[in-house]
Amino acid sequence: MSGADPNLDTLNRILAGRDCAGPTPDDVVSAAEATLGVNFPASYRVFLLHFGAGALPAPYDLHGLPTCRASDAAPPAWSHLLDVDAQLRRYGDHPQKFLPIASDGCGVTIFLHVSRMSGSNECPVVARGPGFDDVDIAPSFLAFAEAAMSGDPLAAI
Repeated sequence: MSGADPNLDTLNRILAGRDCAGPTPDDVVSAAEATLGVNFPASYRVFLLHFGAGALPAPYDLHGLPTCRASDAAPPAWSHLLDVDAQLRRYGDHPQKFLPIASDGCGVTIFLHVSRMSGSNECPVVARGPGFDDVDIAPSFLAFAEAAMSGDPLAAI
């Protein structure tokens, strides 16, 4: 079914049949933006509103705004963006301009570079970690998700 938002159409295609946390209410997304002091790129905002958090092919789980938190009694099924961001700020060099959206499980964190927002309200995706020093790996969240469905976006760098 085609909708009015091409970001949602593409995300529906990419995430069809994949595990997702479920939609996040708009007020929760807006509160997270306020907490982080950033505006989410359009495609990531659509992802949060409709999918919450989700799984791409290994090793990438997309951090989001699921109802579960790291402070819950049971281990969360999804990584909460605010928890991951707080942990990175507490234990490392993590500038506010970087919004963590995934990890490769081997020390490389995938970020949205929110200070480089384009006129179309998108920003590049960068990798930081061993072998990756703020390297652009995709022009947008959507492009990263599409690349992850075809293989490892870090392998092409």
